Amino acid sequence: MPLVGWEVDGVVYDLDQVAALARAGELVGGRWPAEVLAALADQPRDPYRLRASDLGDCLRQKVLEHYEPYTLRPDDRWEALVGTGVHAVLARSSDPDSLVEVRLSALLPVDGETLTISGQIDRYHRPSRTLTDYKTTGSVVRVGRPGPDHSYVLQANAYVWLLRQHGEDPVRARLWFVERQGSVSRATGRRQVRSRLVEVDLMDPKAFEDRLVEIGRTLLAAHREGKLPPALPADHPFCRWCPVVEACRQLEQESGGAG
Repeated sequence: MPLVGWEVDGVVYDLDQVAALARAGELVGGRWPAEVLAALADQPRDPYRLRASDLGDCLRQKVLEHYEPYTLRPDDRWEALVGTGVHAVLARSSDPDSLVEVRLSALLPVDGETLTISGQIDRYHRPSRTLTDYKTTGSVVRVGRPGPDHSYVLQANAYVWLLRQHGEDPVRARLWFVERQGSVSRATGRRQVRSRLVEVDLMDPKAFEDRLVEIGRTLLAAHREGKLPPALPADHPFCRWCPVVEACRQLEQESGGAG
């Protein structure tokens, strides 16, 4: 099921309430423009479509979001909103040598069925055959040390895979982390925004496609047979932001803790 409502300061506003507030130009919870939240309501996803950004995340969440009603907190979505704004600004720059903010998709055969793999390319510079993926972060102090998160590695390699499916030949991928807010230097009085460029190792093309098929097989088993992917540990940081965590933990209890 798609998103069914927004939670603001402990109060849940269903989508009909938000739509009514949007028509009247009102706020949700006294601080969020209703028309903005109405525009951000998730649409039902195709269970046979896997986004590049999903690869390193919790597959169990992606499955449960198809079947369990859930709400979101606008505060938790703020980082994504800021990141979207950054991408929109960069997309306005004209660059004939690059693919900028281009959404690509390709079909992946898995056990006699077909999945669609999709992803949005932030920037691919054709002359240098370099993919750059933008990431907003609260602080660049720790990102990329000792290397990018595994989820980012999978995501970047998925973009490379998609580019290859469309006739490109990337040889390099990198993540550009940029802080959402800068700080004012005491010495100069000027605002400084820190960033960090992190190189991503490209996987062997065949090995990565095999990994895609493995992930796709897990996803198909969940939708066809009801066999959910394993749950993350209860204390995993990702679970703090998961909109279906309560349903996930309930299923864990009912199954006696089996994945």
